[in-house]
Amino acid sequence: MFLIILYTTFVITLLFGTAVAGILILLPAEASKANLIGYYSTCAFAPISSIILFSLTFVGFILLMKLWRKFAKKSKKSVVYEEFETILNQK
Repeated sequence: MFLIILYTTFVITLLFGTAVAGILILLPAEASKANLIGYYSTCAFAPISSIILFSLTFVGFILLMKLWRKFAKKSKKSVVYEEFETILNQK
């Protein structure tokens, strides 16, 4: 159970951290040179780094969906198993 909580915490942190970082990179700021798009922002590699960070956000979202589906399947299986076991025990 500890590993599941750790995994969930990691994935949620990945989601929020990469999304926020991707947005912060695009904000205008004083810099020594223009980025690849042509304006001065926090990062000189603004479009590429933002795309990479938003891709990581998408991967984190997929991992979180897989985790939720896994929990949903386990809970449904356990309910069905308990109902089946009670029917067998009644006979």
